[in-house]
Amino acid sequence: MQETITFQRENQRVSSSEVLQALAAGEEIRLKECTVSGDLDINRLLVKDENFDTSNVKMSSSDEKMTLTLPALIVFNSCKFEGNVCFSSQWEKAGELEVVFKKDVSFNSSVFCGQVRFSNAYFHGIAGFDGCVFERIASYREIRTKGRAMFRTVMFEGYGLFDGAVFGGETRFTNTCFSK
Repeated sequence: MQETITFQRENQRVSSSEVLQALAAGEEIRLKECTVSGDLDINRLLVKDENFDTSNVKMSSSDEKMTLTLPALIVFNSCKFEGNVCFSSQWEKAGELEVVFKKDVSFNSSVFCGQVRFSNAYFHGIAGFDGCVFERIASYREIRTKGRAMFRTVMFEGYGLFDGAVFGGETRFTNTCFSK
C-alpha cells in the first residue's frame, strides 16, 4: 500500500501555487490557521504554461466538460484566503469543469476574502464549511453531495448561491446568515 504524502502547515503564510501543486500531486492537504495568498484557482492545473505536475490527478474529458478528480483528504482549518477560491470552471465557461472530491473536504472556520466558486463540484465525503465567513459571492450552484454537507453558523456577507444543488446526505444550515 502506498503511503499518503501530506502537505501540512500551521500558522504560516502559504502561496496558492504551493497548495495547487500539492493538490496536483494528489497529496492530503492539512492547513491550520494559515493565510493562503493569491487566487486558489483549480483551473491553473489545466494551463500548460503553469507547469504543474498533474500526473497523480485523474482528468477525463468529454465533448461537453472536463472532470478533474482530487483523490485525497483536504482540510483547511481556521484559514484565511486572501484571493478568490475556485474549484469550478470560470464564470464565462459555466459547466465546462466538474471537480470531484473523493475524500472529505473541510474549510471549517475559514474566512474567504474573495469570490468563492464550487459550482458543479461533486463531494463524495463530507463537505464541511462550518463557521466560515464569505465576504463576497459564494457559488455552490449545481453541486452534488453524497455525504454530509455542513454549513452551520456560516456568514454569507455576499450572495450565497445554491440553485440546482443536490444534497444526497445530511445537510445543515443551522444559525447560518444570508445577508443578501
